[in-house]
Order: sequence, then C-alpha cells, then structure tokens
Amino acid sequence: PPFEIQQFGGTIGGPIKKDRTHYFFSYERRMGDRSANVTIPAAIKSFVEGLGYDTRTVVPIVSRVNNYLGKLNYTINATHSLTATYLLDQQLLNGQNVGAGTAGDNGADDDRSSWMVVGNLTSLFGQNKVNELRLSAGNQQLYRNYPRGFPIKPAIIFPTVSFGSSSGTPQWRFQKNYILTDTFSQHVTGWGQHDLKYGFEAQRIPSESGNNTGPTQGQFTFLNDAPVVAGNAATLPYLYRAGIDIRGLAHPCNLPEPCKQFGHFFRAIQIYSTFVNDTFRVRPNLTLNLGVRYDLRRLRQDLNGAPFPENVDEFQVWARMVNGDLRGKNIKPLPTDKTNISPRFGFSFDPMSDGKTVVRGGYGFYYDTIATTDLRTTVAGYPGLFWIQIANDSRLTNRPNDFFPNIPNPSTLPEEGSTTFNLPSRTTKHPYTQQATVGVQQQIATNFAFTADYVHMF
Repeated sequence: PPFEIQQFGGTIGGPIKKDRTHYFFSYERRMGDRSANVTIPAAIKSFVEGLGYDTRTVVPIVSRVNNYLGKLNYTINATHSLTATYLLDQQLLNGQNVGAGTAGDNGADDDRSSWMVVGNLTSLFGQNKVNELRLSAGNQQLYRNYPRGFPIKPAIIFPTVSFGSSSGTPQWRFQKNYILTDTFSQHVTGWGQHDLKYGFEAQRIPSESGNNTGPTQGQFTFLNDAPVVAGNAATLPYLYRAGIDIRGLAHPCNLPEPCKQFGHFFRAIQIYSTFVNDTFRVRPNLTLNLGVRYDLRRLRQDLNGAPFPENVDEFQVWARMVNGDLRGKNIKPLPTDKTNISPRFGFSFDPMSDGKTVVRGGYGFYYDTIATTDLRTTVAGYPGLFWIQIANDSRLTNRPNDFFPNIPNPSTLPEEGSTTFNLPSRTTKHPYTQQATVGVQQQIATNFAFTADYVHMF
C-alpha cells in the first residue's frame, strides 16, 4: 500500500538588542499518508455493507503534525537575566487503531494538542549567592471522536473483524500543569567550606476528562463470520451489551459534540516539595554531601473521595462497595502519605592527599509517584459510580437478540455482572528505593586510571 512521509521546517534566531536581548524560533511540520489493510470475509461483506457500515479493505491513514518553539533571552542588568520559552505541538491523527480486524469506522480520529510556557529568572546577590526562580504552565489535551464521514452506529463484532463505534470513543481529556520552583545557592565559609542549596517546588495539576469506558452506542457480538438469516435465531448475535453513563450531564462543559454528552471525571493533584543540601568541604581531601528532601502529594476533586471507613475490616468495605450500602460511593483510592522524607548522604575522600586516589560513597531514599491516570482508572472502575453495563447473552437467558440491528430500551435488559472490580486501599504508600554506592578511582599513569564501583538498591 502507498506510504509517504514529508517532514520540513526551519529556524531563525538572533539579537533584538546586541548583548542584551536575543530570540529564537523554530517550526516543524510532518505529514504522513499511508493505508491500512482490513480483512473482511466475503461471506459477510455485502450483509455488513447493507447495514451502512464501512467495508473498505484499504483505508487511508492520515497524520498532520505541527510543532512551534519560541525562546527569548533577556539580560535585565548585570545581576538579573530572564529566559522565556514557549512550545506548541498540534496533531491531527485520522484512522487510529484501524487495520487487520478493525474496520475504518471502528477506529477513531484524534485531535491532540499541547502547549507549555516556562519563565526562568536568574539573580545574583553579591559574589557568592544566586537564586533561580522558575514559573511554568502547560496543557495537554485529546479529543478522540468517531471517524469523520461515517454515521454513529452500534458496533458489530465478528470473530474476524469489527465494525461501528468502538468502546472508548468518543472521549476527551486535558491535563494542566502549573509549577512554581525556587532554588537558592550560596557559598559559606566558616568551619570548612560550605556550598548550600535549598529550595521548594509547588505544583497544581487540574485535569478533566469525559471517559467513554463502555460501548455507549451498543455492541453486538456474533459467534461466526456469517450474516443474519431471517427466521433463524441461531444466526443472530449471541451477545448485546451497552455502557450506561451514570453521571450523564452532571457537570456542564463547553466542548464540541459528541464529547459533551458524557459525564465528567475531575482529577487533580497538588504536589509540594522542599529540600536542603550542603556540600561540606571538611578538609582539602574530604568533602561531605548532606541533604534531606520532603514530598507531599494531595489528591483533589474526584480523586479525593470519602475517607476509608475506620474500624472496619478492609475486605468487608470492599464487599459493601461491590454489592452493599457503599456501592456507587466514591472512596479515596489511597490515603495521603505524609511520611515521604528522603535523607541523602555522600562523601568524597582522598586518603593519600595526592590527587591520585579518591574514594566515593553515598546513600539515600528516593520516592516514586503513583500516576494520576492509574488513580483515575481505579476510581472510574468503582462498582456503580460512573458506569454500569447492561447485557443480554442469549446463551444464558434463552432470549434472542431479535431487536438487531436496532438498540433496545436500556430498562429492558439487566446489568451485566463483572468478575473484576477496582477498589481503594487503606494502607497504600508511595513506593521508594534505598540506594547505596561505594567506589574507588586510582590514577595509574598520566593518562590512565582505574575505577571500581559497587551500587546496591533495595
């Protein structure tokens, strides 16, 4: 099949005012055109085409990507300088997931964009103090829609190929980031030489999404690659299922159709951290690094549900969430962890004081994060909170899906049982590692040295 990518761009930069203000700008564009092959059995092609579905066996896949970068450097005076950077990335990706057993109308068209702006102010205070202040903001967003040019129809799934509106379409989401960081460094003399560095960081990350986690347009599943024969119930789809959005239009939004028909999921997190570090030169042949860091992450909006019930067995809480008085309740997926203190220690020692041998070592705690996308998946999967799924499996109910290809009244079908659920935790903490290292470096000749290090993580 045809395949072509064109990529081009350019840069421009220079002084606005000599030795004072400079700019830089770049633009890049990538255009991709290819095709995906879809396998459609001859036995069902005319049947599916007669229902109005896409039966092309070669589907064009188009991508258009634009990237813009602008940067400004400004020397305010001898002690203050400012840097500002702006990045914009835009992507139009048609025909996502199409190919093999996914027909053209069973894929999705993505409109993605992201932007980021960063301002950095560096200030000198005398000869031994420097401060770096950084402000940044950004936004990443995705609108995933039904393939352009096709009617919105229920999905029909055969063993070989699927047609119609897929699960997970449409959906939209965005994540904003606002970050304030300040770091101050200074050199102090006294009992030894000290290079001190300390600072803090504050992040606010509001996010919003409309998650279509079920087949909201309905989904028919067939046992065989064969058309429906009038009067023969055995040829009907054996399974019909549909996702019902419980929230509906609980939260208004100003988004393009059809995204705004789905309920919102608000997820937000606030992150605060601070640190202090001292590079302490005790003697000419001995330097110590001493530091500590503290991190606090607070869940907000839909991630900040009710606290986990106290004095109740954890398993009993889960059982009540699946089929009891806590069903449909939003409980915080994990408690706020206020114990993320990370001490660090390191040393560098020249035992012979001749500049040819050095022994180095260090130890520290390093905390990881739990991604908000994982937490969103957990909360969105609570039984009866955001979605329920109705279904009729004719093999179990002996009730044929004779309403095919029409969509039944949701109230006429039961809720589909599930074998798995997402549930909160009372005790989860952020993961961390302890890391230790020790090593030696020995100069053997003018241009030859030997180094050996041992690193342990636990």
